[in-house]
Amino acid sequence: MVILLNKVWAIMKKLFILLFFVNGLVLLESCCGFGENWPEHFDWEDIHLNTYDKKHNRVVSLNQKIAFDSVSFNFSIDQILLASRPSASSSLLACEPPLPTSIRSIDEIKIMSSNDFIAASKTYTANSDLTELFFVYDFSPVSVLISNSNLSNYFAFRLNTRPKGEQQHEFKFSFKLDDGRVFEESTNLLLIH
Repeated sequence: MVILLNKVWAIMKKLFILLFFVNGLVLLESCCGFGENWPEHFDWEDIHLNTYDKKHNRVVSLNQKIAFDSVSFNFSIDQILLASRPSASSSLLACEPPLPTSIRSIDEIKIMSSNDFIAASKTYTANSDLTELFFVYDFSPVSVLISNSNLSNYFAFRLNTRPKGEQQHEFKFSFKLDDGRVFEESTNLLLIH
């Protein structure tokens, strides 16, 4: 009986070691190889703009009044592309796959409005460059976005200058890419106060 128990114990130890080894390989593969379906990069055709009210946590609709310090212009890659991304909850992944980065870098950014932007100290005429009135991410200058060679799948612009009184604007964001293409997105018309 003791001999039989020792043999069973020896077999169980070998089985445990084998399972531990196989499980380790599966985890290693899931962390190192994310499969051919998940892209490492995105192109600018995959990016969309949403105008967002940070104070009320909602997307801004046409002609909605919004405070200048609450509006956020959020650029993100297509949600369908993100939805196809494998996650730890849907598969045997030891870690989440990295988010894709841009194929192209940005050479120049221009932000314009369909109307005059009137600030306390200066008036910017319609269709003039308003880039100096914006910052990106957490209060970084726009130049940070231009110098970022590994642009992620999400970035946002916010106004850093209060408009004088209530104004209506349709902001156009223009990105000149390193391959010469120009990518443009426009916001809804906003009444900013």
